[in-house]
Amino acid sequence: MNTDSVLSTLLRYVNGQYKKDTNYDIALALLTHYSVIPEKTINELSVSPASISRFVKLIGFHSFQEFKNACLNTLDISKTDYS
Repeated sequence: MNTDSVLSTLLRYVNGQYKKDTNYDIALALLTHYSVIPEKTINELSVSPASISRFVKLIGFHSFQEFKNACLNTLDISKTDYS
């Protein structure tokens, strides 16, 4: 998965869901806490690590670690001074 599209993927998931299910709740929580994801373990983010693991696979990542790395890369890109 393209690492710079993590935020877009999560936003599309939340905005495109008609049914508010567990995956919607996970996507919304990940967006809400996006900036701290690289610092957290899957257990620190959820009472159900298996649910998060299934969700990140659903949106195209092989593992939670890959998802965390993509989040970190996105955050690093946003800190770049382009002036």
